[in-house]
Amino acid sequence: MRHTSMRACAALCVSVFAVVVLTGCGSRSDSGATDVKRQDARKYVLTPGDLGRGYTSGDDSGCGGISPEESSEDFTSFVLDTRPAGCFEEINYIWGGARAKVVPRSVESAAIVFDNDQDARRGMALRNELIEFAVAESPRDFADLPDFGHEAVRFRNGGYDVPPGAGVFWRNGNLLSVVFAGGIGLTDESAPGVALELARKQQARIESPRPAPVETGTDPELPLDDPQLDATVYWLGRRFEPDGGLPPLDLARSHGGDAPPELGWTVEMDYGGSEPLSGVKIWVFSPPAFERFKNGVLGRLVAAAPCSESTKRKVPGGHAEIWKGYAKPQGKPCPDRPYDRYVAYVYLADAVVAINQPWCLYPCSAPVRGNPYNTERGVAAIATSLRVRKPRTD
Repeated sequence: MRHTSMRACAALCVSVFAVVVLTGCGSRSDSGATDVKRQDARKYVLTPGDLGRGYTSGDDSGCGGISPEESSEDFTSFVLDTRPAGCFEEINYIWGGARAKVVPRSVESAAIVFDNDQDARRGMALRNELIEFAVAESPRDFADLPDFGHEAVRFRNGGYDVPPGAGVFWRNGNLLSVVFAGGIGLTDESAPGVALELARKQQARIESPRPAPVETGTDPELPLDDPQLDATVYWLGRRFEPDGGLPPLDLARSHGGDAPPELGWTVEMDYGGSEPLSGVKIWVFSPPAFERFKNGVLGRLVAAAPCSESTKRKVPGGHAEIWKGYAKPQGKPCPDRPYDRYVAYVYLADAVVAINQPWCLYPCSAPVRGNPYNTERGVAAIATSLRVRKPRTD
């Protein structure tokens, strides 16, 4: 994830949701200018689909006007005078964790629209601050890039102790575009070529516009498709509708590939429900990783507590241990009150699934009161409903 920048501080006016079209489907007028409309800018930024499987949009993606903060007087005056608007796309590769060899791991793509060619040329002259705003990088080592758009420059990133990265900044008529390639795995030698390849993909969008992609939000399943996961993924499906009066749950998010060492899971899934308070966290471990986890501090919070107790039951493909204990550590004599933390460990042939496991120490580990899935019945319903998930391949 990229570092904090001017754009992170900027208020992107989402209500503007401006995005951009070329007259005559990308044709240039007699003057050589490209006539781009603000409402079509989204057509001209890269998307995760342009980079391939394993890429997803980041939190810093969006469309709108530019509201500069902590900028120079010249740049602020320029923005107030020209009122540019556009779209900014953060794209990250999320498969494989630290083992991933894919480059680039991080991509920034922007398309910024002005009223006319003259204002866009003024933007080219203020390239340092405009690039920093658009892609959150400090540019340096500019070099002209001939025969690209109407005018273009290459650049590298600068700053103390930053990974190698490179980008392209160019103009097509009244449209300015920026692409930056960064992240682990790039080198000073390889970064410029990767950035230029991405810029060519974005220029192809500008020359042959396609409909803007429909906003569907982040795909919560994408991390589960990672071919490098080291355990079979068991889940509840996109939607879980149990019998017995428990509320339905939907897959809200998943994460995989780079669990903290003290946890060691292969994937993490969060399920939430429309009914207030309902929800559950599920971790899938490889069997060796779970053996390490259960002997650690977090793994012992419930299962090794002196006032906890467990029951076993058969589940499809294996067995489950259901633990009943207390969120706040208790020593003997045990309190005369109901248990308030329920955890299940499901042992399957090629994975162990932890259900409702505390992920931090008390008081952080205190469960949400009234959650129907923090009950013996709730964790048992999940334990008996787990099934193998088959990765999508398209």
